[in-house]
Amino acid sequence: KLKCFSILHSYTLYIDKSILLDRIWDEYIKDWQFTSQMKYIEFLENLNVPVSEIFNNEESKRLGVFLGNCCRNNTFSALTFANKCSNIWIDNLYFCSGVIEGVMSKDGNIYIPQNCFSCVLHIFSNLSKENLDIIIGVLEALPNDMASQDLFGYEQIVKYFNDNKHLISDQSAHNRLNDLITKFYEPAIKLKAQGF
Repeated sequence: KLKCFSILHSYTLYIDKSILLDRIWDEYIKDWQFTSQMKYIEFLENLNVPVSEIFNNEESKRLGVFLGNCCRNNTFSALTFANKCSNIWIDNLYFCSGVIEGVMSKDGNIYIPQNCFSCVLHIFSNLSKENLDIIIGVLEALPNDMASQDLFGYEQIVKYFNDNKHLISDQSAHNRLNDLITKFYEPAIKLKAQGF
């Protein structure tokens, strides 16, 4: 019955939120269409209470992954929304972890997309030290089976990271993120060393 109504007008009526999340995935995310993903951002913007008041930890993380997927897809409204670091989600470890996972993992591997790396740094700069450490730890545990040979992408990421090193004031977190970049772009670094 709830499918007769838009998600925006019916989400509060779902008792089983997993059914709602499945519907969000099917209607907004899975086809990787900008217009559909923009509707997901509209849904998030209409939440007027912290995510944790409506969704449990697992559901919050899944919502965050959806946002991260939209950012990785270069959906402009998603990048704008993520950069705002709204207080309805920025203190929620599970949602933030989901966003970063949605952006920086692909097929279970570490992945560092050039198009939304600035968004990642902006989110990191707004996290508590504790949450930042936890999320970087999750990224460090991911395998690196998709390591990139994209030399241009590597140079752009490193330039942006160096130009904005002030965004992550914690030196340990900064070094760990730098190690993740090096790990992902190791094939590109080797090509550069060989003069390509």
